Amino acid sequence: MISNKINYVFREENCILKFLELNLVNNSTIKKVNKTYLNHDYYTDIITFLYEQNKKTLEGEIFISLDTVKVNAKEFGTSYKEEFLRVVIHGCLHMAGYKDKKKQEIKLIREKEEQYL
Repeated sequence: MISNKINYVFREENCILKFLELNLVNNSTIKKVNKTYLNHDYYTDIITFLYEQNKKTLEGEIFISLDTVKVNAKEFGTSYKEEFLRVVIHGCLHMAGYKDKKKQEIKLIREKEEQYL
């Protein structure tokens, strides 16, 4: 089911996924990755690394904290499964070129998440 959703997102975004490593980790591990590679000393639900992007042919790696997904599902009043899928989709959208730093970027990526859910 997850691979079908991932493939669907990339197909709809006109991207070819060459390689994706999906790492399901705990809060401790994601905080270490966040600090080591991004110099951020805090927990997060997802970290996406894009290793290669050649004419929309993508290779990358996604780290997802299952601990944070569980907390966020409760906080946002959704199921664990839906929140997990949302985070996976979010990572795929980052690989496809979407950003979420500015207000308008956040709005667009949230709309895309809903579309693909």
